[in-house]
Amino acid sequence: MFKIPPFNFVATHDLQSNKAKDNLFKIYLDFDIVFYNLSFDALKEVNTVYEERDLYDQSIAGVSTFLKLQKPNKKQYEYYPAINYERLNINQEYAIITYFFSGAFSTRTIATVQNLTFDKIEMFKYTQE
Repeated sequence: MFKIPPFNFVATHDLQSNKAKDNLFKIYLDFDIVFYNLSFDALKEVNTVYEERDLYDQSIAGVSTFLKLQKPNKKQYEYYPAINYERLNINQEYAIITYFFSGAFSTRTIATVQNLTFDKIEMFKYTQE
């Protein structure tokens, strides 16, 4: 469950605009992603990383990006991966891409795959008072 961080954060712009979609987004993927059917086609450039620590590493190209995934009950969201604000640097930009639940299906190897549809992208800058 997402908790409000103990600091102020500033939304720099809403990513419904084309400008936001032009960023290079650094997205962490691990084995749990097989339970979700989602697309990054709305994004111009994506840099996938496979270690969570690389998501926070500013020497690796891209804006640290977290996925906000709507749960099947449609009232709650989960963050993938969970945002660890302590690992963000002051003034570091990060993005949250929201996907809404649009159904589910099964495969031979996975009982339930959640079908998620792109909704919006929001950009933030980590700040601390």
